Amino acid sequence: MKRIALLTVLLIVVGLTAGFAIDVKPTIAVTGTASVTFGFDLDNSTTGFSNTSDASFTLSLLAADGTDTHAGTGAAYGSITISNIEFYWTDTTAPIAIPVGGGTDTNGPTAAGPADADIVAKIIVTPFEIGVFSAPGMSFENLDAIENADFDDTVVDIETDVTFGGSGFTKDQGTYISVAFAPLTLTAKVVSNGDWTANANNEYAFGVDAVVDLKPLTLTLGLSEDIVAPANMGFFAKVAVDAAPIVAWVGFEGASATALTYAAGGGLTFTLMADTTLAASFLYGDTYGGADVKVVFTEPGDAGLVPMLDDSLTVYVLDIANAAVPALAMEYEVINTLGYKVALNADQSVRPYATVTYGTNNATPTASIFTAEAGVEMKLFPLTTLTAKYVSGNLVADPMVLGSIQFVASVAY
Repeated sequence: MKRIALLTVLLIVVGLTAGFAIDVKPTIAVTGTASVTFGFDLDNSTTGFSNTSDASFTLSLLAADGTDTHAGTGAAYGSITISNIEFYWTDTTAPIAIPVGGGTDTNGPTAAGPADADIVAKIIVTPFEIGVFSAPGMSFENLDAIENADFDDTVVDIETDVTFGGSGFTKDQGTYISVAFAPLTLTAKVVSNGDWTANANNEYAFGVDAVVDLKPLTLTLGLSEDIVAPANMGFFAKVAVDAAPIVAWVGFEGASATALTYAAGGGLTFTLMADTTLAASFLYGDTYGGADVKVVFTEPGDAGLVPMLDDSLTVYVLDIANAAVPALAMEYEVINTLGYKVALNADQSVRPYATVTYGTNNATPTASIFTAEAGVEMKLFPLTTLTAKYVSGNLVADPMVLGSIQFVASVAY
């Protein structure tokens, strides 16, 4: 029944768009995994099953590149680009209400995604470009937080990137004008505090960006100023080098209001060979708790320095010279996953693997963390992965947390 419904939606969409000047090439992407796990808790001598699943459906309406642009020609013309037009659902959010009979569908797709589209419109008057939609951004967020885990693992916290500059307005509305004279591209920006019905005090913010492209070197500069509070100034500078096999950059951004706040960082990625990389990055700023350093070595499983060997090594050194709280100690963490794929034939393989995590946080008192996971993944028949693994808790805690032994059968769509 759901397949019929999806097909109906597709036919309706194609029919509705047939009368418009757009290159509609619908594609459907469906992904999903489901698994059953039996586990034995070594600390409590308890056992049990766990059933999990994850699925998503995406209906893309444009061609494979996801973008459709309509533009005029000549010395002056308008250009509008529509991209990312898609319908989707995922099973990670609230259930959909069933139209007939009420209730919710708790077993089917659990969230209908809205039609999603990105629009960019501008006027070209060679060599100038004038923004129509959307309003230009005034904030700078060029430096990503290093201590920003997907989940809090007791050493690497969940931190957010610090944003500098910005207009401070509730809803920016505005335009920009850009001019390019190689190797320089210069952009001037202006936004108001809402439209004419909301901007009662005639508040504006201004900004300018400059990009100098001297391949392999690229220099980017930016400045923003809030006319309501002249002391509220944001600024950034970044230098990047892309010279294979090395990609490197350094950057600085900050803001000046009642006091100067700033962050500085840099990064380097060295590609030893296809998909085998060594990357390092650093970040310093008062709002980041001092200096953070991260080093990552990545060795792919099917190629790289040693064929069939996969290795992922991540090293964190965090909160060095913590200016915000000087008494806090430095944190560090090392995470290493090593595996080796043994091909039995073209479709079957066995991969033993092990993951070890060790580190010390700056809690009071400080605490060390040592966890381990070891197992064997077996792909013996299509679409199915069988895994037997040991997953520890913190082995250096008091008392020690032994963890569990798990047997997993997973089927992928």
